[in-house]
Amino acid sequence: MGKSARKATRDGGGERAGRNQPCPCGSGRKAKHCHGVHRGPSEAALATAALAALRHQTAPALRGCTDFELHELLDAMVGLPARDLSVQLPLPALFSPELDALAAAVRAQDTDRVQQHLAPVLAVLDTPQARWHLAQAVVALRDAGTIDARLAAVAVADLGGGAGVLLQAALVRALLVADGAATTPSGLVIARR
Repeated sequence: MGKSARKATRDGGGERAGRNQPCPCGSGRKAKHCHGVHRGPSEAALATAALAALRHQTAPALRGCTDFELHELLDAMVGLPARDLSVQLPLPALFSPELDALAAAVRAQDTDRVQQHLAPVLAVLDTPQARWHLAQAVVALRDAGTIDARLAAVAVADLGGGAGVLLQAALVRALLVADGAATTPSGLVIARR
């Protein structure tokens, strides 16, 4: 079996072009400059790795916490988006129908409808980059002395884990502020038009 036949077999029939071959899309450009394989980790992979490292770094602050203390820290964590705008999830400029439905449910304070509309919105907005952005905001608050190291550690652990309670609170608070139903931490009323 020749070199090209082995390559075609390995590549699943030869559909893929080599990096220096013309791209199969017909653009005339080399595959590496068009639809070729991109080298290096993706932004999502980098954010996931950075969040895992930060989670490992902040975890020692929780040593010795009792269950009661952890419960109180979790309650305080949910209030972080109300304390600082940096801990609110950035909203897209254009609202999707799902995000509009969630905003209406939040505005009406209908918990059942909020839960119903939350999953489709989080399917789009809950990304490793969004979680990393919130974790950086929490650490900045800790470093500024605004929140204590244990609260920051709980928040980073939540963002690095599967729950995403802080992410949900950050989304709901951002919707309330954008709608004018809640003020910013400094007392301003902002309304989306």
